[in-house]
Parts: sequence; structure tokens; C-alpha cells
Amino acid sequence: MPIEHKKTPIKWVVGQAILLRQEAGGHTGPFSLCPTWYLYYKRTPGIAQQIEFPGIRGQRKSSHRCRIYPSNFQMVRGGEEMTYEMFLERVTPWAEAREDIRLVMIIGSRARMNVPSDEWSDLDLVIVTKRPELYIESAEWLQELAEPKLTFLEGTAVGELVERRVLFEGGLDVDFIPLPYEMVAGGWPKGITASGVLGRGYWVLVDKEGLGADIPRGMVAEKGQRMPSEAEFSQIVNDFLYHVVWAAKKLGRGELWMGKMACDSGLKWHLLKMIEWHTHLSRPEVDTWHSGRFLDTWAETDVLTELQTAYARYDLQEVWSALIVTQRLFSRLAQTCADIMDYYYPLSGDEYVIELIGAYQKQKEARLDKTDVLD
Repeated sequence: MPIEHKKTPIKWVVGQAILLRQEAGGHTGPFSLCPTWYLYYKRTPGIAQQIEFPGIRGQRKSSHRCRIYPSNFQMVRGGEEMTYEMFLERVTPWAEAREDIRLVMIIGSRARMNVPSDEWSDLDLVIVTKRPELYIESAEWLQELAEPKLTFLEGTAVGELVERRVLFEGGLDVDFIPLPYEMVAGGWPKGITASGVLGRGYWVLVDKEGLGADIPRGMVAEKGQRMPSEAEFSQIVNDFLYHVVWAAKKLGRGELWMGKMACDSGLKWHLLKMIEWHTHLSRPEVDTWHSGRFLDTWAETDVLTELQTAYARYDLQEVWSALIVTQRLFSRLAQTCADIMDYYYPLSGDEYVIELIGAYQKQKEARLDKTDVLD
């Protein structure tokens, strides 16, 4: 039975994006909701016009066409087994028939040579269109391609764009990224052609006016992110240490859910940033990707070992232990980074945080022991 499609108001999407981003404290997965994309469009009756494109950064680079999409996953529809290749055979004539669509290309794992796609890979499609709101506000058009089971909007991990993620029948996972035509007609923005978007490879399916030929050649994906200024470094360090105390207070009060979420979500994103910076400083040739992608292949062995105990089950004592491990790992890496970059590290503040969380843990344990005696 097909899912019910309703027109999604842009303002609702923005509200949900802001709410979820505030609650999550960072990415909620490979991609996170990004409220800034709303700035790209000016709402008028039935029309969404591009008005600005903030957050674009990076260097113009080029790419190359690569091998694409193994057919490991299949979806069954009407007795026909559909593979990713067959799905793309539907996409091409569908896009060619729609006047608003000017370019369609594959990006991501199914268009790159280093770390190519496997049976778990999804399909990422960039659609350059004169009417991007058609693919954002409504999901009815998906029926023209295949049977959708689930669909929602999410911000991309890089480039600060919005995409429609779709789970089709049979587990076929496809992400559609609509780009306003005006954004690329005068030349591709640096943030689109740089690391993580086209820099790791792309494959043009439909190109009605040569937009694909305008993509800069010779582009190589940037290996990770730029190093922070001292102000940015200080912000991350102080933010992290502050929220270690915040998490400890939640655990002391008995708010296990809040304490665990702080330890396993918000603090871990700051920890990931420090792992990336430490890796670039010690091994600048290493590609750290983005959002922790392939971390187990590029992070140092001692870091991976400590991460094994930096997560906990839903248990008060385990979360306390994981919080302490997370703090120690972050502080060790941050102090090394500060030494290499000749940045100030708040050692006294770090030591004070350790004292506080130790005191809070003892207070909580004392209350629990007292309760056990009374029982």
C-alpha cells in the first residue's frame, strides 16, 4: 500500500529542523537537518526563488567519472526484481521529460573510486532544477519512479543543502538533492565542487545544456577539514568541558536519559572534532572524511581502543564511567593539539572539571547507599 503523500509546508520543515538541531546538539546521522537552507528561498505564491546561498566555502576542484552502483540490493515490484541500475534507467527518461530539470548526476559512494560502493550503499542523486520546491514541498512525484515506503527531508552533511531521503520498496535507499538552477547556471559554487560533494567523484546521467561540462576539472577531495583558529579551538574545548559538568549534574540528579544523551551524543561530536584535528596534526596525509565516516580505518589504534569504553548501556554506573573516559580522551588529544599549534589550553579548568565530576559521582553513590540501607 503506497504511503500517503501530503504537501509539506516549508515553514514546518524549518521549525522541525531548528528544533531537532537544538535537541540533538549536532548531526543526527550521516546527515543532519540544517535550518539555514530556508535562506536560499523566498516564499511567494507557488514559487520558491533562490535569494542567497550562505555557508559556501572551500576550493574549486574537479572530479572524474567513476564506476557506479553494484546491484546487490533489489526491490520486488509486480514480479520484477529492480536493481539500482534499473532504477536509474527509470530516472533518465523521467528527468528528460521534465522541463524544469536541467541536470541529473550521481554523487557519493556510487560515483567514487576510493572506498567504492558496496551492498550497503545508497544512491545519491543531484537534481539541478528550475523549480526545486516541487521536490521539497511534495513527495507525490516519487510514485513516477517507484513505490516509496518512507520519505522525509534532511540537511546534507556538507554544502548546507536540503535533500529528500526515500526508502523504496525492497530496501532501495535513494537521496535526492534538488539544486536551484540559478545556483549553478553562472558557475558552480565552491562549496558544491569542493570536498564531500563532487570532489570525490560524480557521474552525469542527464545534462540538457552542458552544466556538467562547467564543473571544474582536476578536483581532488579535501582530506578532512581546515585546522581551527585559536578562538575556535578554545570554543570547542570550553564547550566540551562545560557540558561534561552539565552531564555529570544530570547523572547526579538521576536523569539518566539526559546524562547518557549528553555523553553519547553532544560530547561525542566535540570528541570527533578533536580526533580529526589530532589526526591531521600527527598524520596530515590521512583523509578523515566527514561526520566520522570510516573512522575505524583512519583513527589511531589507541583512540579506537579508548572508544570501546567511551559508550555505555542504559545504566547509571556505566554512563558515569563512559563520561570519564570521554573526558580523558578528549583532554589528552586537545592538550596535544594545543602544544603542536602553540594554543592555550585551560589546564586549571580541566582539572577543576575532573574534581567536580568526581565529587558529583561520590554524592550520587552516597545517596544510593543511604537508600539501600533504608530499604
